[in-house]
Amino acid sequence: MAPKAAGGANPEPENEAKSQFLLEIAAVPFVVFRCPMMKLRFLSSTWRPSKNLVLAGCFVIYFLLISGIIYDYTQEPPFMGHTRDPRTGMVVAQAFMKGRVNAQYMVEGLAAGMLFCAGGGGFILLEMSQSHGLMNKNNRHLLTFAGLLLVLISYSLTQLFIRMKIPSYLAQTV
Repeated sequence: MAPKAAGGANPEPENEAKSQFLLEIAAVPFVVFRCPMMKLRFLSSTWRPSKNLVLAGCFVIYFLLISGIIYDYTQEPPFMGHTRDPRTGMVVAQAFMKGRVNAQYMVEGLAAGMLFCAGGGGFILLEMSQSHGLMNKNNRHLLTFAGLLLVLISYSLTQLFIRMKIPSYLAQTV
């Protein structure tokens, strides 16, 4: 028995009417357009990439997007900045745009992208160490240690990069 609404009416017919309306809306394109009768057959001689090659390609695309390559292309920032040392007066290279969260030098984006990819690789190693049943104990421990090390290093360095960019990030204020 369905629960009654506050006014005593059954709420299910209203939901059924909405579902029916949405189904009718979704069917409109198939009335106007006809799906082609096509069978796609891949030849056995067609080269298909391996799983590892697809993973490497996805990882490279991930690295480029996370590194801010689109920002670098549209805004054209310099590769590195320069600042004058107040003690010596010498010009010193600067890798991070301090105080500007929405801007970056090219090297800053590449370094951050590399850290994010290292963290992702660490998670992949952790997954590999737990899923392969045929692996011996030493290799499993080695993969677990390497994965944890990559994740911790990338997390720590990313937090350090943020603190270099925003000096008061997560500062203890009392």
